[in-house]
Amino acid sequence: MKCATLLIALALAIAPAACSWYSYDAPRPNILILLVDDLGYGDIGAYGNTTIKTPNVDRLAAEGVLLTQHLVASPMCTPSRAALLTGRHAVRLGMSGSKIARVMPSPATPGGISLNEITISSMLKAAGYLTGMVGKWHVGMGENCSHCPLAHGFDSYWGMPVTNVQACGQRPEWFTQASMHHFILDQYPAGMVFRTCYTLLTALSGMWLVGWLSGRAFCLQALALLFVIFAIFWVPSTIMLLNTKACVLYANNEVIEQPVQLKYLTHRETFHAKEFIESAATTGKPWFLYMSYTKVHTALFVADERAGVSAHGDFGDNVEEMDWSVGELLTTLDRLGITDDTWVYFSSDNGPWRESGAEGGACGRAPADPAHSLKGGKAQTWECGIRVPGIIRYYKYRRGRVEHTATSNLDILPTIAAVVGSARVKRCTTSSSTTATWRWLPCDTAVSRRTSPRRAGRTRRRRRARPASSASAPRCCTTRRWSSTLRRTRPSLRRSTSRCTPTPPRPPSACARRAASRRPP
Repeated sequence: MKCATLLIALALAIAPAACSWYSYDAPRPNILILLVDDLGYGDIGAYGNTTIKTPNVDRLAAEGVLLTQHLVASPMCTPSRAALLTGRHAVRLGMSGSKIARVMPSPATPGGISLNEITISSMLKAAGYLTGMVGKWHVGMGENCSHCPLAHGFDSYWGMPVTNVQACGQRPEWFTQASMHHFILDQYPAGMVFRTCYTLLTALSGMWLVGWLSGRAFCLQALALLFVIFAIFWVPSTIMLLNTKACVLYANNEVIEQPVQLKYLTHRETFHAKEFIESAATTGKPWFLYMSYTKVHTALFVADERAGVSAHGDFGDNVEEMDWSVGELLTTLDRLGITDDTWVYFSSDNGPWRESGAEGGACGRAPADPAHSLKGGKAQTWECGIRVPGIIRYYKYRRGRVEHTATSNLDILPTIAAVVGSARVKRCTTSSSTTATWRWLPCDTAVSRRTSPRRAGRTRRRRRARPASSASAPRCCTTRRWSSTLRRTRPSLRRSTSRCTPTPPRPPSACARRAASRRPP
């Protein structure tokens, strides 16, 4: 990828010159991330929706940059959220799921984001920020909450560590768009076992009817098969997200409500988010708040006073209540006088869940093709599954800008690193490529490199040929490159070293000069 993405370009426009360490001397902005669950590209007014009123999100777009081609790294919540927090594709983190489950299917699911991973929260905490999270986590809990938000750089947490599902609703349902039977048949290997038992049970019934099997033998074998079928149904309905016991609410690492009461959950999330902002503002330190809304994932829920308000039905009520919460947070920034000191990012983790019918969102229409709706939805890699709303507001960005360049939630971590001027991040470019390289760890950290013998030999020859004046050049650090170039390399070559000072281009060889002279003008 030869060109830097829009978000990195926006950040670097206000950052110091390349190859210089960012300083902590300048005031650093607060960071506010507003992430909505399952919000579609066409669900807010700024993206063309006329039936759902979202004045506060529209205000955010009018005062900031509206991204029309903002893409997420995955059409499912767990891998998408992991990519947002780390700036890496979820498959590199072990968070991309499997054929059995593409998301964390239960609070009992082991693991999560590796504790050694650099996340937005851990990076900002190391830079002196106060960090807090409110809302949905869903990137792993682990044993004794070993992978909860507090283990990844957050100072405080209040919310649901897994997700909101149909079982958490006021009228719990196992599966809305189909029967439990259909849900089981979609799972592997449960579906295969279920089909086998069903087939054997049908065969035994036929054998008993024609007299090939005694009634006693038929009853014993049928009971055994029915027990297996019951166990297949029992597992997902008991230890997975189809059970109300999986709907838990945490404060830091402690369970405070089980099952969670959804009706006024958005109000409670908003209260805790405002409380964090107000308390952090009194300390004089910069802060980072990750406000991850439980809405608008099913089961839909809304406060009594906001029910039946939207012309779009229950789903519209939920989106408008989310917009109210966004307005409360923006008003808090205005009241505290820190609006210009806060970098705000608004987006969704994936596209809408279209299969849920009226409970799902809208795909919307792309600006380049307003006559047709985007295809697909959540869990699909069609455009509606990965194209989501994206809005960034900061006083140094031009107000009301509409940007059609493709951007990604993978860009958020390096962009924040450049905006806040993190001393753990450095951007360097080499003479052979304009690709940005984000460098982690202090420059005096020892650097190791694993290479093949042939590559090591070339490295030694280059070091011998290096002029003495370059010995005083600052050493760069172990790298993690945010480019498609590195993602295609072998794992043993993902970490590399180079000097920060760009080297002049090598002169063309004699063969290259002859070839250039023969080219027609």
